[in-house]
Amino acid sequence: MNHEIRIAILDMNNNHPNQGMRNIKGISETFKANSGYQVSIEIFDVRHKYEMPKIEDFDIFISSGGPGNPHKEVMYGKRITIVF
Repeated sequence: MNHEIRIAILDMNNNHPNQGMRNIKGISETFKANSGYQVSIEIFDVRHKYEMPKIEDFDIFISSGGPGNPHKEVMYGKRITIVF
C-alpha cells in the first residue's frame, strides 16, 4: 500500500489525566507497529488548546471521552434537553 494511513486522535479530556487516552495512544501505536502499513498518528487537544484536525488531512478519527459536559445547555444546575 502506497498511501499512508493518517490517524487523528482527539483528546477531549480538557487537560485532565485519563486512562482512556493512554489506552487509545497505546492501541494506535500497536496498530502502527504491527499493521504493515505506513501510519502516522497526531494528537489534538480539542478542549484545552482548541486544536482541531482538518478533515481532509486524516483517514481515521478517534475521540476520547472527557470530564464534564462539553455542551453549553447546562444552566443553574439543571440540564435543558434539546431535541433535533
